[in-house]
Amino acid sequence: MTCIVSDFLSKNFFPGYKITNISFSEVSDRDITIELEPAEPPVCPHCGSHNVVVHEYLQRVIKDEKLLGCFVTLVITYRTIRCNYCDCKYATEDIPFLSDSFRVTKRAEEAVIEDLEMRLN
Repeated sequence: MTCIVSDFLSKNFFPGYKITNISFSEVSDRDITIELEPAEPPVCPHCGSHNVVVHEYLQRVIKDEKLLGCFVTLVITYRTIRCNYCDCKYATEDIPFLSDSFRVTKRAEEAVIEDLEMRLN
């Protein structure tokens, strides 16, 4: 049985990824860790081909915006691939909800910018 909350969060906050685990910190009940992995087959980020070989699976730890007053940490499993169609060497899959800095989500980045703008006004 799938969890409605996980499905909702995946669809609306983490497109292309599925939630594999949600856990709360043993130290603080205000810290949530959400583990994500790709929900779809790999695609070459250069040409869009599905004719790819997964080279390796990696993980990245990212900070997200607060959720219901809790600090959110994402553990994202992503893939590096080699495309057999366009002959690109090794490429990393796109993670659409990450900021260009790759250290936070776009939501967290926008929340910080909005907070700074409010403080300046």
